[in-house]
Amino acid sequence: MLIAPALSGCVAWGYGLAPVDPAARKILPSQTVESLQPTLTWEPADPEEGPDVRYVLIVYRKEGFPAQAITAYTKDNIAGTSHTLERPLMPDTRYYWRVGITRKNDHEAYVEWNGYNLFGVIPFPIIFIGLHPGNAYSFDTPAEP
Repeated sequence: MLIAPALSGCVAWGYGLAPVDPAARKILPSQTVESLQPTLTWEPADPEEGPDVRYVLIVYRKEGFPAQAITAYTKDNIAGTSHTLERPLMPDTRYYWRVGITRKNDHEAYVEWNGYNLFGVIPFPIIFIGLHPGNAYSFDTPAEP
């Protein structure tokens, strides 16, 4: 049983466009932003995508058990790699955000979202191994001034 603690831990890896600000923390704690209308910034798409890349942004919070995503803000057709929210969010709340690239094929338009996958091993009280795909990046809003 001495081997079990050595096996514990987790590994996370991102995919899609990486967040720049708030910082891309894959494991808690989340960064606290300075405003209830933060500016979210992400890395640009690959230059091979072309000059007319458009981004889609979604911000949501989770409520209840099991947790349900409640959309707080969306914006599409963003030309740049940052966006300041046009409406304030609730204070002292954890929000999750994703940004994606709008793509089109012969049949439909779709969004290719960013995010990260998390693989964890917890050896006590029983060995639990889990892959948690499709996680969104998070940030916390400040308490009301």
